[in-house]
Amino acid sequence: MAVAADGYAHARFVGEFFDGPIDSYSAVSSDNGVATAGVNPPDMLIVAPVSNGTASITVTAFGPGGTATQTFVARVGAGSVGVARPAAAPTAPRPAPPPRAPGDSDPLLPTEDLPAVSDSDESTTTTEASDDDIPTEPLPPAPQATEAPSLSGNVSEQILSVGQIRTVDLSPYFDGFIQGWRVEASNPTYVEVTMTVNGQATIRGLVEGLSMVTVTAQNSLGSVAQAIRVVVSRGSGAAGGAGTPTPGPDAPVLTLGLGQTIRVDLADY
Repeated sequence: MAVAADGYAHARFVGEFFDGPIDSYSAVSSDNGVATAGVNPPDMLIVAPVSNGTASITVTAFGPGGTATQTFVARVGAGSVGVARPAAAPTAPRPAPPPRAPGDSDPLLPTEDLPAVSDSDESTTTTEASDDDIPTEPLPPAPQATEAPSLSGNVSEQILSVGQIRTVDLSPYFDGFIQGWRVEASNPTYVEVTMTVNGQATIRGLVEGLSMVTVTAQNSLGSVAQAIRVVVSRGSGAAGGAGTPTPGPDAPVLTLGLGQTIRVDLADY
């Protein structure tokens, strides 16, 4: 995939490149300083340019039977990729004019040789427009960062059951111009998290337990991060059974902004 460094993000539907039952997709770039990658559910891959260079983009499909991956190269350049054109065939030189008779005035001769024209070409003349003759409108300038991203709120704790998938829009919790996202789970065996270029986080519960997920928003001038507490439970009604209730995991630590409301599902505790 060739992407202009000052151009728009490229999108592809990755569903056509995988077979079998698929629950979700994720994408990761080998170098977020060159290009960022993410999947907008259900299957739209978005690759956004950051700076000149080459990055490997790995797309993973998740299904009931396991995972499958494909990797391709994204090349980010200063502009669009040119199209090579074949060289024009050489033309035969124009024959020299006959000698001028004495007393004749000097004719107005062209200063450059003209291409030879056959008899079959004299009746009709066809002019084909080249790509350079087609008017094009310049692309609008790419947005530029004027300051590093900042936080605009705290993401509430996420409680999922094993196997549950949830999509959370994290963009309202960050301010400023954001060129890329980075996500990391403290216990990746408990939870799997992927990010799209527009700030959509897809969280999948794998094994019962607690994991702190750190989400980082970045641009060319800096970055800002916040941690999200993610609890994967056994599901509603799993603890205690039909008899006397038993205590579950420890109650969460809640951090609220002024005027913020957080919902807590007490059945998980």
